[in-house]
Amino acid sequence: MENAPADDFSKRENLAYLMIGGHLNRKGIPVPLIYSSELDHGWFIMEDMGKTSLQTRFTQEPNGLLLYERVVEILLRLQVEGVGGFDSTWTCQTESYDRVVMRRYESDYFRDAFLINYLKLKSDWSELDHSFDHLADVASKAESRFLLHRDFQSRNIIISDSGSGSSGPRIGIIDWQGARLGPLVMTLHPF
Repeated sequence: MENAPADDFSKRENLAYLMIGGHLNRKGIPVPLIYSSELDHGWFIMEDMGKTSLQTRFTQEPNGLLLYERVVEILLRLQVEGVGGFDSTWTCQTESYDRVVMRRYESDYFRDAFLINYLKLKSDWSELDHSFDHLADVASKAESRFLLHRDFQSRNIIISDSGSGSSGPRIGIIDWQGARLGPLVMTLHPF
């Protein structure tokens, strides 16, 4: 993997990738093993987990629900067991999933990336601000005592038949550099 450290954020992101990835691996969470890294260049030599995402595999899998159940078990382990020994200074944005993250990186991102840029609807969505603020206010009251992946979605879950055992295909989690302390979250959409 390569993520050129072009600015301060990408430097912090690379360090978060290295530190959090090592932590998750030590906790037994199925993330690719990082064999070597060169943070000055943003290079990582790591285990190849394959190319097939849960999003793709779910539609091809005759026992898709069983695969989905295994992924949810991994998510629960990541959140509950992953918090032990987690150092919040490893994070690249904020140490916890707080109101700022909910507004700027969730609600505002949805507005800008989806409504404005993708759907190309109108550019002013100020009528949503009150609802976004309310959601962030309510959600930020949840205890932040779990490890939140923050991007645990079907394209960041790799399914591979290599190394699979009696329990079925091998499952691997990628894109963990945004992890931080947060509430327990048990939703996952396969599509």
